[in-house]
Amino acid sequence: MSDPAPSPSSPPAGLLSTEELANVRNVDRLLPSQPLLKKMFAGAPEDYFPRLEWVLQKVLPAKSVEAAWDLELKSGVSYASLGSDIGTLHFHQLLVRLGGYRQVLELGTYIGASTLFLAQAAGPGGMVTTVERGAEFHAIARRNFVRNGFADRIRPLLGDAMATLRDLAAEGSRFDYIVLDAAKEAYAEMFGPALALLAPGGMLVIDDVLMHGDALNERPTSAKGQGAQDLLDRVAALPADHDRVVLPIGNGMLLVRKPL
Repeated sequence: MSDPAPSPSSPPAGLLSTEELANVRNVDRLLPSQPLLKKMFAGAPEDYFPRLEWVLQKVLPAKSVEAAWDLELKSGVSYASLGSDIGTLHFHQLLVRLGGYRQVLELGTYIGASTLFLAQAAGPGGMVTTVERGAEFHAIARRNFVRNGFADRIRPLLGDAMATLRDLAAEGSRFDYIVLDAAKEAYAEMFGPALALLAPGGMLVIDDVLMHGDALNERPTSAKGQGAQDLLDRVAALPADHDRVVLPIGNGMLLVRKPL
């Protein structure tokens, strides 16, 4: 009698041993850099991450922010040192387009590269309101919006994120898609007001929720790590009808979808 055919979810013969199959844990499947998930890589260990980056970027329409936009940078500061990676920016676009979102709020503009990706995804009928506390970055971002032809789809605001959330609430504003990437130490404080500004069915995306591993500590060692951990506690206490997930993208990305 022949052996039964493997199920569609079974690994190829020889990929995992019987012992490995019996002991696979969820943590072994979280990241492509985990030993089991890179087992078949035949190159040198130091070549793994460059090849991983190559594969991740291979499918993207734009392989870098510089390829996508004509950007002015702050002198002496590279984009990669503070900006979101190119895969994350395309992921934002995918979410915005899937949801058909048109009214977008971004807290944390930097030089405006992420804002441009959001405005492009929201389309000609959309509007991105973006908030930046630093006057120099705010000015650079405004120039980047003009030089790339998106000034009419972006409302740049200069000011504190928490204060701006209160002002937008007083205006009666509502948004379909909110990106929170500012004042990590105040994440928990900003979460409620941001969620209140979200339209039913809208998406709240919060960046850097792992804070370089500090949010994983039982007692975070920094105010930003504590802010991220307090935020995660608040999200864990949400009613079950709020879809939510943390993705191990970059420094950790939290998605919360407001129920209809």
